[in-house]
Amino acid sequence: MRAFLARLEERVAGLLLAAITLLICAQLVLASAAPAWASPLSTLILALFFWCTLLGIPAATRRRAHLSLIFVRRHIPERWQLALRVAWLVAALVFFGILAVTGTRLCLNLARWGNSFLGTACPDWVVTVAVPVSAALSCVRSCEAWRKAETEGAS
Repeated sequence: MRAFLARLEERVAGLLLAAITLLICAQLVLASAAPAWASPLSTLILALFFWCTLLGIPAATRRRAHLSLIFVRRHIPERWQLALRVAWLVAALVFFGILAVTGTRLCLNLARWGNSFLGTACPDWVVTVAVPVSAALSCVRSCEAWRKAETEGAS
């Protein structure tokens, strides 16, 4: 179970990408056969892509694969590497923590208001909950990346 949860965002993002691909194919077919049925798929595809994009953040964080961090790390002298990793961890936890709290508040307000996503039957909060979920996962993945870097020596 733990191994499954360790790569949860990657698995969900993969499923979402598959669903997006199928929906785009269906939309192309429906656009010529039944145009009225094709247009609601656009908003669903957009919502799934939003989720998929936000799930990529914790996956990249866990792998320490953010390009800006890699670039900065290569240009910092070795003696400053630990300070850089500490600063990165603190900044990531503060940023993602604030994002998780404000995203949760926004989702609760959206659920209370009962708006729907771009005029569809899908409530706004279902789409927007990707923000606090991604932020919370990013906090966890930042700590995992820190621990892994410390046990491996540095990176």
